[in-house]
Amino acid sequence: MRFPLRYSSFVLLCTAALLPALAWSQVRYGTVTYTASPTFKMTPPEDAAPETDEVAKMLRDLSAGGGFDKQYTLTFRPDAYVFRQIEKPDQTLENGEMTVTILSAQTDAEVFYTDTQRDTYLNQEAIADQLFLHDGSVPEINWMLQESTIPASDATLGFQLKTATATTARGDSLTAAYAPALPLAFGPRNYYGLPGAILQLDVCRNESCTRYRATNLTLSTENPDLSPPTEGKRVSGDRFYTLQDKFQARKPSSTRQFIRQ
Repeated sequence: MRFPLRYSSFVLLCTAALLPALAWSQVRYGTVTYTASPTFKMTPPEDAAPETDEVAKMLRDLSAGGGFDKQYTLTFRPDAYVFRQIEKPDQTLENGEMTVTILSAQTDAEVFYTDTQRDTYLNQEAIADQLFLHDGSVPEINWMLQESTIPASDATLGFQLKTATATTARGDSLTAAYAPALPLAFGPRNYYGLPGAILQLDVCRNESCTRYRATNLTLSTENPDLSPPTEGKRVSGDRFYTLQDKFQARKPSSTRQFIRQ
């Protein structure tokens, strides 16, 4: 039996505020929906062709309207969770004689399986058009707990959030907002390890950032079957990230890669 938590702003805030902390501490199973919103540099070089500047403007407008957003579901239980991308179709924009295609459905969806008891992971991710399956130990993150808090609101699913920051071994800058009233070990991708579920997370590197934000929480009384991903070429985690870094280093600018003429 599932109990969807779909509230108006007023009911959401009142319920989260009045529900005893003990009740939230007894939560064991459920699903969270996240939206991932990327931001990245879309300014063409000064010597770029005029049509490139037009494409950049189209992409900036699309990004501002959530056109690059991705949706994920996170299904959890006390010992593990699965963070799975919801597939969506490609998008095509037209501006006069120019067509821009946003490639969203080239490969299978991303899937991140995290065993929080053993601190291990198994992920299904793509580099360009090749799908990989990689595993390993979850890298240790030295979270720095901050004094700042985020008041409870509809944007936080009714929870008051505390914040923490960290820098990963690969150089990603992390800013997390977690719910102490929901003492569960889960968060976007393979990020967890705070005294509460991570409901918001900013992951930044160089000039690009992605913000993950929880938009819905559904509780369950049933222990979910968390199936690890199975698709893709099997490689070690170290090998996957080496290939990913090499691809990112030679990838064309975000403006040029979307142009279809």
